Amino acid sequence: MTIPNETNVREYIRRVCKAMDYISARLAENPTLDEIAESAAFSKYHFHRVFKGVTGETVAEFTRRLRLERSAQHLLFDMNRDVTDIAFAVGFSSSQNFATAFRKHFGSSPSEFRAAHAEQQSKNSNASSNASNAESMAAMYLSKWINHQWPTFERSQQMNVEVKELPEYHVAYVRHLGPYGEEGSCEAWGRLMQWAGPRGFAMMGAKMIGICWDSPELTPPDKIRYDACIQVPPGTQTSGDIGTQKIAGGKYAVYHAEVTSEEFGGIWNEMMCEWLPQSGYQPDDRPCYELYLNHPDMHPEKKWIVEIHVPVKPLCS
Repeated sequence: MTIPNETNVREYIRRVCKAMDYISARLAENPTLDEIAESAAFSKYHFHRVFKGVTGETVAEFTRRLRLERSAQHLLFDMNRDVTDIAFAVGFSSSQNFATAFRKHFGSSPSEFRAAHAEQQSKNSNASSNASNAESMAAMYLSKWINHQWPTFERSQQMNVEVKELPEYHVAYVRHLGPYGEEGSCEAWGRLMQWAGPRGFAMMGAKMIGICWDSPELTPPDKIRYDACIQVPPGTQTSGDIGTQKIAGGKYAVYHAEVTSEEFGGIWNEMMCEWLPQSGYQPDDRPCYELYLNHPDMHPEKKWIVEIHVPVKPLCS
């Protein structure tokens, strides 16, 4: 059995921990996702996937939880500090937002929480605030990752993934704005095929590509972009809602899989959260795309034969 590359995994975790350090030190400043990604030397384009793969939380979920935990420490260990002051100190925009979020997380208002735990303060007075200390949090996530995520690496060794140098593609495309899913993408593909068919582009062997520009965790559903693309010769003229673009060439990790329409999210998670951390690569700033090798109606189990393309560069570049 191939042993997973622990060095690569730990490098991913080290960088994500640096991002957690960055957030922890700037809770009241609301750093942008770009700034957090830069602090960890990860591509800002794919950082949210990497972060969630390691921590199990989105950047926003992690930041919100950390703010609430930090505020609870202030409530317990600084009994004379005003609740509103604590809310602003940990990055909430108002005391009302803070109170709502605190109650949802802890089951009581900040004042009720402080009163209920007042008798325990003496017992806890020797406890430091290391729960929100960057080094402590890093160790916690490292332990969690090794204990709970490590078994996935045996499966990741069996994933059909190759790292390839791929050419640039010239494509015609129709853009769908809205949630990822078969309904919206089918409409875009229908419009594209109405244009491509009469012009001879939709023949057997034509490359059919879907570019997934945005993350559902970060982008509002009605603003998510999906491009239905077909390869065309350079210089092809289009009009109306049919556009042209280039898909950059270069080094890609290519995951070959057979899935139903409902399983696309799962293979993306496998690629980003299981294969990448032990691969020795990290994603770069080019967009990911899906290359469709069949239509599920022609498959005996109604499955897509698809290649997930993730642009990569060496982890320690």
